[in-house]
Amino acid sequence: MGILTGLILACTLTSSDLTLSEKVGQLLMTSIYPDEPDDEPDPYLKAYTPGHLLIVGNGWYPEKEKELIKRHQSKAKIPYTIAQDLEWGLSQRLKNVPIFPKNRQLRLCPPSLVEAMGKEIARECRILGVTLNLSPVIDVVNNPNNVFLKDRSFGDDPDIVAQLGLAKMRGLSSGKVKSCAKHFPGHGGTELDSHFCLPVLKRSYKNLKELELIPFQTLINEGVECIMMAHIHLPLIDPRGQAASLSPYIIQDILRNEMGFKGLILTDDLLMSAIMNRLTYKDAALLAYKAGNDILLFTNYQPGGVHRVRDALRDAHEALMEAFEKGVFPIEELNRKVDKILQFKASMVSPAEDGELITSEALGLSELLISTFGSGDPVPK
Repeated sequence: MGILTGLILACTLTSSDLTLSEKVGQLLMTSIYPDEPDDEPDPYLKAYTPGHLLIVGNGWYPEKEKELIKRHQSKAKIPYTIAQDLEWGLSQRLKNVPIFPKNRQLRLCPPSLVEAMGKEIARECRILGVTLNLSPVIDVVNNPNNVFLKDRSFGDDPDIVAQLGLAKMRGLSSGKVKSCAKHFPGHGGTELDSHFCLPVLKRSYKNLKELELIPFQTLINEGVECIMMAHIHLPLIDPRGQAASLSPYIIQDILRNEMGFKGLILTDDLLMSAIMNRLTYKDAALLAYKAGNDILLFTNYQPGGVHRVRDALRDAHEALMEAFEKGVFPIEELNRKVDKILQFKASMVSPAEDGELITSEALGLSELLISTFGSGDPVPK
């Protein structure tokens, strides 16, 4: 199926058009790799029909990524959301593309320039076929020992983080690419890395509202469509010892009810050790869904490679299927989530098939930002 044809189809689909297996698939995001064989269809993607694909890895040429996306979309019955972490642009992942400063370097940048940068990144995303940029990072990094975010955040001032995060979101949106604000409710006050353990943030809800939640509330008020949950534990808010990404109180009571967020909620990678040190693939999927997440992410940040990721996809799909078939989770709730996801996909714009990644305008913006704020360290050639 052509990409444009698939997106037109998505505009007309509702949950009633999907089988239960396909509905469960729309709750799942898994990773794909530009170096995967192009002549062998992935049996796991066919069997478990994930609705969303995350491109992982660094150092690829853009032509290879574009072909990868086109190949997967052409085989999809329901168009994929194609996601990628491009927090300061394509140079975070790809070779031979425009280079922009990292977010930390932009903390004193006028919002108008950050918005222009976001729009340019969106233009480049559309040429490749990326429809969801997993940014902006709007964690307020007020702990100097934070190792998780480093240069990924706009700094330690919540108002500046809010202004620049909003500018990035507006730029991506004006360039017709979806954005995902992260990592709710804020990873910047921690010291440890959730890739390897479950960090603890001893912050009250009152303290959160005065600091970490300011950027999130700003973007929610302006209509951000997707938010990613953090794998951090907040014992003063939810003492049950689980990550915020698995907390019904933090997701449903705070993010949904208190803050009024109505978009899609995405987990951070459920294969991170913050989750896997405690849970099986199946339990992680069930708890994440029960907590109120709309999309569950299983990607490859730990040893085990693609086989580990695909095993997790299989187990998550099977566990959720069984839960719906046995009435543990109501089908009506699943249908509402799937309809919201399909509406999100229906508003995606088809890729701009033509166009050059490196243009005089892109180079001019890159040179202006780098000369003023510093380089974003391109992927090695």
